[in-house]
Amino acid sequence: MKITLEVRFFTLKEKICAWDILDTETGEVYAGVARPFKKSAALDAVLTSEFYGLPYTRKQIKLAEYIGDYKEMLEELFKKADTIQPYEKYNGILKQTFGPLSNICRIYEEKAVEPKFAPNKAELYIDFEAMNMRICGWYAKLIDGENVIEFSGTAKPFSDERRLRWLWKTTYQKMLDYSIDDIIRSRHIHGFRGYFIDLFKRARHIYTYGDTDALFIKYSFGEEMYNMFRVKNVDVSARMGNRTLSLDKTCKLLDIVIEGGEHDPKTDVLKMMAYMDKVKEL
Repeated sequence: MKITLEVRFFTLKEKICAWDILDTETGEVYAGVARPFKKSAALDAVLTSEFYGLPYTRKQIKLAEYIGDYKEMLEELFKKADTIQPYEKYNGILKQTFGPLSNICRIYEEKAVEPKFAPNKAELYIDFEAMNMRICGWYAKLIDGENVIEFSGTAKPFSDERRLRWLWKTTYQKMLDYSIDDIIRSRHIHGFRGYFIDLFKRARHIYTYGDTDALFIKYSFGEEMYNMFRVKNVDVSARMGNRTLSLDKTCKLLDIVIEGGEHDPKTDVLKMMAYMDKVKEL
């Protein structure tokens, strides 16, 4: 069994500040954030524009652990791999971050192959439904030029059937467009981990309305996959000051009418896409 690591690093001042690593054999995802400088105060002098395109804010990077503390973890991942498939060439970045004579640089140069970079223009529009922050349904559209692929499904968010029926009866019966029997008959959400990793990898950007969808990923699959999702996630919700408008109110303001179930994720995705088309016309 040969292990290939697909590696993507994000940098600030030519030093690693975030990573997204996939073990293609096991499907394990390793993603995280680190402070590229020993002193957090050094980040205050970095221009705001240099944080654009990064999956984390200045504040998040400032509060993270120093990148040197992750050297051993990254080195162990590289040691276990037979091949390292980088998103770009990282020889110089690794030398800047860990030193040109470091063991991690040597291992990388031994195992890294040519970058598999290919411009990815696909855009993913997705909406999740959840019970107690665990995903129980979804609808998505992956758009790449004229090619459009739809994804939809249901999942069992918890194994305990009695708990699911109780949650349904007391809270979610009027909030979801699925029947409780459909949810109980579905595969457990943990079984969809690989499905969503593959879907997220195919997109350049992942559009959601609001930030709750990202939290559903976190509570359904854990911190690593949450970080992977956030790298590409764009929250397109409309805001007035510190207030976020609901998708329905935003559509009413823009005279957007989409027929469909009130709590159907497909309806919300179509509303979000129509809203974004309207914004482009302004």
